[in-house]
Amino acid sequence: MADNKFDEGGYRVQGAREFVSFSPEFFKGKTLVFEKVSPWEKDGKQLGSRVRVVVAEDKTHYAGKFTNNVGAQLTIRVPGMAPEAFAGCVPEETVLALGRVTYAAARNLSYDGSAQLTVDAELSPVKAGE
Repeated sequence: MADNKFDEGGYRVQGAREFVSFSPEFFKGKTLVFEKVSPWEKDGKQLGSRVRVVVAEDKTHYAGKFTNNVGAQLTIRVPGMAPEAFAGCVPEETVLALGRVTYAAARNLSYDGSAQLTVDAELSPVKAGE
């Protein structure tokens, strides 16, 4: 998969049409696993981190036909948190918890309900047993 999509946040997810706003509600029932991290910069200023996650499990109930986002990759921007904060995360192993969402938008909504999401949120590793 090309890294330019990671930098642009251009991954598509299914079932997006059902959610009026993209809040933590969209992520309920989904298990997000760390894949990689890079700096989030604009105009030479570091704003935080871009964390690519993979949906490892999707128990979300979508209306209509069966939809499942297992395997979908999402880029979540984490404001104010440097990439070094994710140094202990192991790709394809570390489960991340989505915290407060500060910005969420869908664009390029297609006829099948898929869309590209832009999400700014808090992310933190899930500790064993949680």
